[in-house]
Amino acid sequence: MIANSVLRAAGYSHFTQKVSPQLSTASLHGLQLGAVGVYETLCSRNKRQFDVRDSNGELITNYLTVQSSTANKRTMFASFLDMTKVNKICGEHGLIFRDRITFVDEWTVRLTGRVIPNGKENNGNIRNGHPVVSRYDERKKGLQARTNVWVDRFLDSGMTKAQVKTLAETSGTAKKQIEEKVKPLRKDVKAKQTSQTDLSRKVAYGGGTYEGLRTARESLREARRALIPCEESLQQQRQLSYCYNKMAKAAETCKDGQSSGPSTSTSTPSVPTWEQPAVEDFCEYLDLTQLAEGSTNNRAVVYGGTDYGVCKMSETVGMTEAELQRHINRYYQLHSDSTDNQGMDLDQSRAMKPKTITADLLNDVSHTKAMLVRRQRRLEDNVGVKQAMQDVSEASKTVNLSMTMKTIDAAQAVRRNARSTLREFEWSGTQRKAKHHQQLQTTRAISKICAEERRFVQKSYNQDQESASTQSQLDPIDGWCQECSQHHISHGPEELKYRHPQQCPKTAPHMMPVMFIGAAGTGVGSRIGGHNRRGGTKLRKEHSRYCPVAVTDEFNTSKLCVECYQRLQYAKSSRIVKGKIQTVRVKGAQECVNPDCESVRRGHTIRARDTNSAAAIAIAGASTILHPEKKRLPPFSRDLPLPTTTTTTTPH
Repeated sequence: MIANSVLRAAGYSHFTQKVSPQLSTASLHGLQLGAVGVYETLCSRNKRQFDVRDSNGELITNYLTVQSSTANKRTMFASFLDMTKVNKICGEHGLIFRDRITFVDEWTVRLTGRVIPNGKENNGNIRNGHPVVSRYDERKKGLQARTNVWVDRFLDSGMTKAQVKTLAETSGTAKKQIEEKVKPLRKDVKAKQTSQTDLSRKVAYGGGTYEGLRTARESLREARRALIPCEESLQQQRQLSYCYNKMAKAAETCKDGQSSGPSTSTSTPSVPTWEQPAVEDFCEYLDLTQLAEGSTNNRAVVYGGTDYGVCKMSETVGMTEAELQRHINRYYQLHSDSTDNQGMDLDQSRAMKPKTITADLLNDVSHTKAMLVRRQRRLEDNVGVKQAMQDVSEASKTVNLSMTMKTIDAAQAVRRNARSTLREFEWSGTQRKAKHHQQLQTTRAISKICAEERRFVQKSYNQDQESASTQSQLDPIDGWCQECSQHHISHGPEELKYRHPQQCPKTAPHMMPVMFIGAAGTGVGSRIGGHNRRGGTKLRKEHSRYCPVAVTDEFNTSKLCVECYQRLQYAKSSRIVKGKIQTVRVKGAQECVNPDCESVRRGHTIRARDTNSAAAIAIAGASTILHPEKKRLPPFSRDLPLPTTTTTTTPH
């Protein structure tokens, strides 16, 4: 309590700790029951309890007998449940019942089982192809357990402790030299940026000339051309300095003759196929060879990049393999030694339109708002429950701000008195049935939204002229198909009018989306408040049931332009702050300031931050999967080449 008082006085009230647990009366906690739990609940020695016999026909008199064998556990469940139906339900979901249930309420009982491997059969249960266990989660646990990553890098380098220490000092000195060189260039760019902003404001209000503004803009471009190469060199030197300093610290803990830990590069890759495409793994371990070999005129692979955020649940862009190859080859052409870049295929890049999923969208599709409105109406009709909720709310505030134990005891007494009233309302049959219905609605809504997201990625596939000629085209007026001799009409869930598809659904290609999803988190638990969260892993898990999901490292994906691979900066805007015109940064938009960037030349200098990040995630993941050695594109790679090794990079 003293610590909480100090934190509140210092202005850090969000760091205070709860003095006592404050459980929500609306939360329903499930009861997990194994074979022993079922015995103690239904077969104890009290009156009106059941008698169960074991596999040998002897009466079970204690829980030790239940634990003695698997047959006794199955007998315990078979005494109260229809095991034929239980095994059938588990088999339909690719599981084998593992003698454990969770009782939620009279409408919901959850069964726990073990996953049946793909294509396997066990006791009549056939796996349906949907993954329940993620290889990504398994590998992530192994990576989190590794605490000696820098020790392994030091040992693999083959250098001595003195060499690493010397390289750390040398890289630090080089970094300081480049920083001294960059400082005057930054000041020059800042001064010219301010001059251009002032001139643009004068021109807007009729106080300047366009000739002076044009001259200021050209001067700013030249200053940025001089600064950008130095900034790139400084960034590379900072990465080297960071790497060598980490290795130097790790070298101090190494013993003589110590060897590196087991390598994870030889781990078994995940290989999705057209028959079993459901896979979730790191992009470094994903092998799409069989998908590429199985691609024909009626089969194609498309790629989608997804960036999870705080304001938005996810933002996705779709890209074809040809577009990804152009982005990858563009990097090698821009960073090649040759100065002739006239052969670059820059004009074929298209403006990417994202698919956005927000918590409000999920609330609308799952009818969550309607359920809350109905709950609020029931509260208005029950004055006693509403008053009890207000009393509990005031008591909770009192507990958080209390200074003595007497105040806490009084507040807890108020909570205890209101407990029965609130439980009668929250645990009533109507409310529990509504919660169960809402869970089903949310599950269906997530499935529906994810299906729309995959269809959005599939629409990014532009058919070649050769493949389009082999498909049946429909009459654009009435949708008449010559091959099927019928009219084709279709409409999506987001469309209000019926429309005619451009191609016959029977001959249209089957497109397999490969979802590249960022591994930096889903925004849940962020310190940035004010945004409703509905979870993020549910979306990824839903995608992994129907298509390959490649979890991709988000290193530099939100910082680099996908056209020129140079650093982005926040877009700036003029706002009136306290009666004065000031230039502020817009956090949701980014601006490319490289004068030689093709998108800047076309006038596309500002783009949405999440859209650019989603496209960069797709490029980074695709460059890893398509490379024969699973190497990521250099601007998105954390690995730096050591000075004792020589590496060569070639276009994909």
